[in-house]
Amino acid sequence: MLRTISNPILSMARGRRCRQLTIALAALAAVSTVASTAQANPYAGLANYAAGYMTNGDNVPPGGNRYQPGFAGFADYARGYQATHPAAAAAKPATVAVASTSRARTSHHYTSVIRTAPLSTGNGYPAPGGTAVLAGTWRTNLYGNGAVVDQLRITGHPTANTFTFRGTEVCFVALGTFTDTFTGTDTVQADGSQKVVTQGRFTGGTGAYRGARGSFSFTGSVASGSSVANGRSAGTIAY
Repeated sequence: MLRTISNPILSMARGRRCRQLTIALAALAAVSTVASTAQANPYAGLANYAAGYMTNGDNVPPGGNRYQPGFAGFADYARGYQATHPAAAAAKPATVAVASTSRARTSHHYTSVIRTAPLSTGNGYPAPGGTAVLAGTWRTNLYGNGAVVDQLRITGHPTANTFTFRGTEVCFVALGTFTDTFTGTDTVQADGSQKVVTQGRFTGGTGAYRGARGSFSFTGSVASGSSVANGRSAGTIAY
């Protein structure tokens, strides 16, 4: 649950961005075998996605398009997740209604460590209106190790060193997914580092977390000259 709003992102050479992405996504490769199929391990698809992106198409996942490096790996990830969570993929509204009446919601408090980096930026990011797609690792005390994918938009630049943003996020863990929306600020410090503060609300879930609702907060930082964000989040989710 964090976002990276960094002027160095735009000025950074692609090779350096790729090295930063390697650092941010290394944990995904550690928990999956890139060569394995997404049917067996959905995280392999996201690792393939990162591998294809970071090598500028020289390491394109099976079924990938060299001119859109890595994106086939992300689709592979989604297919793998659905294959390994058939109940979540096939759930119908009637099923959800029955489930919601058969059990009461229980609140769960969690803490986590997050590490993310930008996969792509557009529309003049980080200027207002600019967009970014981020991905990274989500290590939690309740749900194990997972991954996050964020889509954000810069909403303002109220002072010379402050950016505001909002976005949506999907959090992937072994037994399902969480979706959330968020708003936040990124403040550039005197030494060139950044402080990121985010508030968000969980709006849904799949699998074991179907119908999840809750809230969270995140505080993190980006080192000077880097685009990799590190931080901690905590919140409460009812499902």
